[in-house]
Amino acid sequence: MVFAIIFSLVDMSPTKVIDGIEYSDYGFFNESDKKNPNIQYEPNTTNIVIGALFFETGVAPFYVFGYHLMEPVGPKPKIPGQVVQ
Repeated sequence: MVFAIIFSLVDMSPTKVIDGIEYSDYGFFNESDKKNPNIQYEPNTTNIVIGALFFETGVAPFYVFGYHLMEPVGPKPKIPGQVVQ
């Protein structure tokens, strides 16, 4: 029952459509499969908090940090420091 609550709280698929292509989140275990070098990613704070709160279960941080740690936010800027809308 605890695991059902944890997995219902975790934002399982924060996908974002950027330039007509759908990008999903990634973690330590699926970074090589999901991460796109041309897309800017940021930590998913909701999932980090959930992983930290349920640290003692062992399963929650493993799942959250392994598969849902970073979420796409937009394209990477061509010039370092440039803001991309």
